[in-house]
Amino acid sequence: MGQLSDAHLVEPGRLAMGEVDTPTCLADAVHALSALRPPLDLVVCHGDLTDHGTSAEYELAATLLGSIGAPVLLLPGNHDDLDGIRALMDGSVPAPPTFVPAGGERFDGVVEGPVRVIALDTARPPADGGTLGPDQLDWLDATLRMGGESPVVIVMHHPPFRTGLAEMDSIGLDPAAAEGLAEVVARHPTVERVCAGHVHRATSRRWAGTVAATVPGVAHSIAYDVQGGALAWSLEPPAVGVLTWAPDLGLVAHQVAVGTYPAHPY
Repeated sequence: MGQLSDAHLVEPGRLAMGEVDTPTCLADAVHALSALRPPLDLVVCHGDLTDHGTSAEYELAATLLGSIGAPVLLLPGNHDDLDGIRALMDGSVPAPPTFVPAGGERFDGVVEGPVRVIALDTARPPADGGTLGPDQLDWLDATLRMGGESPVVIVMHHPPFRTGLAEMDSIGLDPAAAEGLAEVVARHPTVERVCAGHVHRATSRRWAGTVAATVPGVAHSIAYDVQGGALAWSLEPPAVGVLTWAPDLGLVAHQVAVGTYPAHPY
């Protein structure tokens, strides 16, 4: 399973924040994912696919994601427009064939397979922070119970833990929602990993009896600062995430740099 996050696409001919060519960044990330072998069976977009949620940005997203060569599971972020995400899911981007939506107005659902991928919609735009309602947590609990012993990966936009990046933590998942999610996850040892985006950095920690992590951004990063400084961005090397599963190995997380890095035999 591939993972990309925080593309922040802008309209063709524009630059995000006046400096970042995010369309090229996403195109490069799509190329990196589509070149992986064996081919990916699923790609998860962890949200903030666009920067302003305009129709032109989503039209560009459809063109770029359409060439990825794998089904795409879309999650909205705080920069996204919910109708724009729905339009992509209505046929512009190939959806996972085994995706079963939870129903309702949110984008929760489960992709059935050897590893079950459960999507939780934390975004409530235009608010920057995220939350989960009691109905979502009840659905998650029931869905996990129905899965038997199958391993599970939960994917979302806002991470359920504090990263130490103070400004980003202030617009993370609501503490009450994070506590409720932790209570559900802790009851189900089949949850192998909880994956999020939002912070534009790769972070991980032990959480609720499992591993919770964020994937890096495919365009600009949030500058590393755990001393409480003002929010800043940087142009660090972008990367995508890859999760692999095998019964004899379990779930293994990789980070793959976006760019040209030829392999040299020893």
